[in-house]
Amino acid sequence: MLLKFTYLLSAITLLVLFGNAGVNYSFQPPEGYTGANGSNCTSCHGDFAVNSGGGSVTATGLPVGTYTAGTPYNFSLTITHGAANRRRWGFSIAARNNLGQNVGTFTSTNANAGPNGTELSHNNSAVVTGLQASYTYTNLRWTAPVTPGTAGSQITFYYVGNAANGTGNTDGDYIYTGSTQVALPIQLAAFTADVKGSIVNLKWQTASESNSSHFLLEKSSDNQRFISIATVPAAGNSSATLNYAYTDDKPAYYERNTFYRLVLVDKDGTKRTSNVIAVNIKATKTFVEKIFPNPVKAGGMMQVQLVTNREQPVILQMISMNGKVVKQVHLKAVKGTNVIDVQLGRYTLAGMYSLQVIMEEQTQQIPVLVQY
Repeated sequence: MLLKFTYLLSAITLLVLFGNAGVNYSFQPPEGYTGANGSNCTSCHGDFAVNSGGGSVTATGLPVGTYTAGTPYNFSLTITHGAANRRRWGFSIAARNNLGQNVGTFTSTNANAGPNGTELSHNNSAVVTGLQASYTYTNLRWTAPVTPGTAGSQITFYYVGNAANGTGNTDGDYIYTGSTQVALPIQLAAFTADVKGSIVNLKWQTASESNSSHFLLEKSSDNQRFISIATVPAAGNSSATLNYAYTDDKPAYYERNTFYRLVLVDKDGTKRTSNVIAVNIKATKTFVEKIFPNPVKAGGMMQVQLVTNREQPVILQMISMNGKVVKQVHLKAVKGTNVIDVQLGRYTLAGMYSLQVIMEEQTQQIPVLVQY
């Protein structure tokens, strides 16, 4: 039995010398050999220089460019070699922030893989029938931290793979390493709204930014259909707390909730949506009470119900998301409730629009969805 145990121990990929601290018996490699600390498995499998066998180790499914806090990412690791002469395959992967701290959580449903302390590694190095030039570990998962700190805005995945010959010792094995870096484009710390009369003052704060491009400020009257009302440039890169603000002087409705949210856009186009906040504005002497139907069919009729305390001129504009006025109506509203018919052109394209109602005292801006 002693001889058999010694044979199995020496055959496991990513093996360290028997008795080294951190060895999880013969089934997993020790922690700390992914390259995150500058060490990799050539400390034991040292016949060849790292990445010298004509192969590689690659990860598929990990977040690319940026990640979303709290999101699980299913991924796989593929180890390749320059020749089809390998019988055993092993791996380890770690996720570190820019302070060298472990970030997120690794799990797996692969029978040959599992958590290894703070890393994910093979449970029992995969043994294949015959000789192969590559092997893929599937059903691996990394879950991003729900509330990453400032240091967690940038994360690097370090991974190592062993293409072993399966001879029962550490001789003749090839070690490959790789890494992937991701970052939160913007780490939002706060998003608030303050109402003064019919003016909504929106403020937000970022704890850190990495390759951030801009913010899209969006508004909705039902918390479902949002229109973009402003684009605010972001700082780009910052580890300091930054403050932003925008004033919306075109409320959607009075005496009912108007909803706002931010879309945080990275320089590579990656987007992340903030929480939604709601405000309720007290009615003025003149206001749009409702529009119906909404959604409205292309080419259909939409009615605008307007309440005013006096006769006054009113302009209604249907504005597309690219800023084009596709319909405009001029009229004189009478004192009391006015029901205004707005006939959409039959060639009106489906999509989100903004119905802008311009009155003497204020302008309302209400999201409208046009459907075929």
